[in-house]
Order: sequence, then C-alpha cells, then structure tokens
Amino acid sequence: MGDLWMFQGTLTGVAGVITLDTERINAAVAGVIQLDQGMVAKIWELQLEGNGIANIMIQYSKDGAVWEDLKGFSKPVATVPERLEKFNRPIIAAEAWNTTTWLRFMEVGVTGAGIEFSVNIEFDEIERQP
Repeated sequence: MGDLWMFQGTLTGVAGVITLDTERINAAVAGVIQLDQGMVAKIWELQLEGNGIANIMIQYSKDGAVWEDLKGFSKPVATVPERLEKFNRPIIAAEAWNTTTWLRFMEVGVTGAGIEFSVNIEFDEIERQP
C-alpha cells in the first residue's frame, strides 16, 4: 500500500476547480494535484458535509491542458452520516506514465455554498505486469 493523503476543501456554490488543503503541505494546493511519473492515484473515500446538493466531477489530464471526466458525483448533502462515500475498491483516478499527469476535482452545478469536501487519495507505484 502506498501513502494515504487526505485533502479538504469548501465548495463555494460557483462552478470551478475546488481548492484543496492537506496537513502534509503547509500551503493550499491550487486545486490540481500533479502526479510523479510512475505513480497512480487511488480514491478510497469522498466525504461531503453541509446543506445543499453537491455535484462534483473528478477529472484528469495527461498534459495539463486537456481535461477528461473520470467520474461524477451528484449527492444531496445534509449534516447526517449518509454524507460519506466509501469504496470497497478504490477509484483509479490517474496513472502517471509521464511527468505531466494531473488530477483535479470540479464543482459543477452546486446548490448551497459552504459544503465541506474531503477526499482520501492513496499515492502508489504503478503495478507493472510481468
């Protein structure tokens, strides 16, 4: 198993890239995560808390310019335990076969500002086939 990182952000109610913070770095990530070559990003858990409907799109890019949709989440959010999305197997968000692979989370059509967002991402080495 690789390193598990938790990223957190607050949805603003305006469509755009979600700015993320993590305790492992002393600065806010500008909304995008660059993967080192030979790494894979695996999403294990996504959590939303607040009031409204959150529409989030996970996107990746192999060049930092063209972004492709990976998976979307549309979920009513309330301050109740159902706000948590855990996955039995991780969502493979991106495999970095080059040095320009990026991952980001987009707010799309959110109703209700101030929804707290967190995601657990495992960063691991790409498994090579024998």
